[in-house]
Amino acid sequence: AYEYFSYAFKAGQIGNLRAQGPVYGLWLLLNQFDRSAAADFYIDAGVARTYLVFEAKNLVGAEGVSFNGLSYFAGLRMEM
Repeated sequence: AYEYFSYAFKAGQIGNLRAQGPVYGLWLLLNQFDRSAAADFYIDAGVARTYLVFEAKNLVGAEGVSFNGLSYFAGLRMEM
């Protein structure tokens, strides 16, 4: 992954930071578990696919402010 951050600290420091590193994840397609409900959800709301997402990012960045570490994310992704 390659990410770009803009930051502003209360102490007045403002800047940008580029970070890169591997992303590991698992996406579970929920449509497979109940296809008729998924079809109804598409008709009613226009959502084609719904995923349960778990990811771990190990990003490293340095430009004035440096960071290094592992971040975890979990969420629900809906594709229109």
